[in-house]
Amino acid sequence: MPAKPCLDCWRRCSSRRIFSSPLSPRLGLLLSRVNQPAGSVGNLFQVPVLLPDFSEPFLHVLAGEHGLKVMFDAAHAFGCSHNGTMIGNFGACEVLSFHATKFFNTFEGGAVLTNDDVLAEKMRLMRNFGFAGLDNVIHPGTNGKMIEIAAAMGLVNLEVIDKVVEANRRNYLAYREGLFGLPGVSVLTYDEAERNNYQYVVMEIGKECPVGRDQIVQALHAENIRARRYFWPGCHNMKPYRELYPHAGLLLPNTKRVAENIILLPTGTSINQEMIDVISSVIRILCGINE
Repeated sequence: MPAKPCLDCWRRCSSRRIFSSPLSPRLGLLLSRVNQPAGSVGNLFQVPVLLPDFSEPFLHVLAGEHGLKVMFDAAHAFGCSHNGTMIGNFGACEVLSFHATKFFNTFEGGAVLTNDDVLAEKMRLMRNFGFAGLDNVIHPGTNGKMIEIAAAMGLVNLEVIDKVVEANRRNYLAYREGLFGLPGVSVLTYDEAERNNYQYVVMEIGKECPVGRDQIVQALHAENIRARRYFWPGCHNMKPYRELYPHAGLLLPNTKRVAENIILLPTGTSINQEMIDVISSVIRILCGINE
């Protein structure tokens, strides 16, 4: 099982302190998350989890000391950048998800990005049964090829991807304006100096808010507004992992706090300003702000 670092509540990313103790000899690689807003992920949802106290150089030094590779989970980060460098240029490789819920989707599927030609060739073999020519299997593999209908969906989405980013950014800014000034309510921000896909609008509920996160979600659902608790309840609380590591929660207080306090608000090309005004109005009323 991979080690699961706790989150730094202020940065919403894996804390460097978690690696201050010796690494398990069973550890095969270092997996860090690159999320956008991410996210799915800088903050819990922004690209990427490479910050001054948990930077990529630190990860590579740590990996080098233990003979490990650094791989980034970039599931939500399609089309995003960090310090002016596009996602796909960090670590030994980065993995994107093209699942239907992601910013760029092909119904199902994904991609592995790497600048390592040797690793790229191994992955090409792995996705095609290990074949290197007719009847010549030279590497372990499976049938991981993308089917035609999924590829077609991806091509169609690529044609409108700039319009999707524009709609997502418009919604994000509208929510920030509509929820501004509410006690204990904040919308996690994007770094406008970077390339972002604005896939998620993440609202965080603090102690100063007069109503709890779950109360807000329930009230929104009652109005047929499909807001979601996200990264909930946390992997360590899901049955397979909870049974294997029943005390993991004791090591993950910040993860628990974040999972209990965030809401993903509806966004995307089907959401418009009028809808956001209604959603914001419901939240403002819940917070005791009369319209």
